[in-house]
Amino acid sequence: MSKSMDTICVHGKEHAVKDQNYAISYPIYQTASFSHLTPGHNPNGFGYTRESNPTRGLLEETVSALEGACDTVAFASGMAAVAAVFEYFKPRDHVICGEDLYGGVVRLAAVISAKNNIEVEYVDTSDLQALKAAVRENTKAIYFETPTNPMMHVTDIRAAAEIAKEAGALLIVDNTFMTPYFQNPLSLGADVVIHSGTKYLSGHNDTICGFLCSKDQKLAQHFRLISKTTGGTLAPFESWLCLRGLKTLALRMERHQSNALAAAEWLKKQDCVENVEIALIFSNYFKNIVDIPEKMCYKI
Repeated sequence: MSKSMDTICVHGKEHAVKDQNYAISYPIYQTASFSHLTPGHNPNGFGYTRESNPTRGLLEETVSALEGACDTVAFASGMAAVAAVFEYFKPRDHVICGEDLYGGVVRLAAVISAKNNIEVEYVDTSDLQALKAAVRENTKAIYFETPTNPMMHVTDIRAAAEIAKEAGALLIVDNTFMTPYFQNPLSLGADVVIHSGTKYLSGHNDTICGFLCSKDQKLAQHFRLISKTTGGTLAPFESWLCLRGLKTLALRMERHQSNALAAAEWLKKQDCVENVEIALIFSNYFKNIVDIPEKMCYKI
């Protein structure tokens, strides 16, 4: 029997108790290294926390289950995850980015990627003709947020996936704003999903973390190699904080949704407010291009 999103948030991918002492709240393995019973051998496969840790591993499994990914790599921040994505590219690669991206990503592209001779071009990805026209022979990825934060611009993930596939490029979608509770980009054709887990996934404003969720195992292994090599991995305590936050993700997103609707309804009635941008409510275009649950189909 398939598990609901609510159940996965609370119990993770499996109901089976994972802790050897049967703790209901999974332990924080706050250790830098693990004992080897014989030289170079730990029976559970753990050696050094930068490379792997049980607490972080459970978090990665849970986020994978929520996003429908084959594997997920947890990072010390959302920007560490983004940096790992850009480490995937080689000099002279061309990357198309949505023009309404988080400023930290734009800064990374300008300061780091430009130095590495990676060409980044910004396009209105909601304009599919413009997106298709931007593709070149050396285009290796299309990367955008949808809806964007804060302008609520929406890109058709399925259509963008077709353009990326035709170009032999990766489709990378930042799903921070929607979360897997409302949208699963991998099921719509994306190859990689990025999260700043600092926001809705953790939900308590007490930890910083990021995730790369991959559809392809080879790609996931590459991101894991980058993570353990560059050292941007998520610490055990922060992993546990995010695990704790995920338990209430479904409840919190429902309340965020109802609060946003109430605020939008009030704002729309105010004469001093010229426009209200809230894609889930006002954009029929958004409803036509994304498979969204009935619970999200509000109208004012």
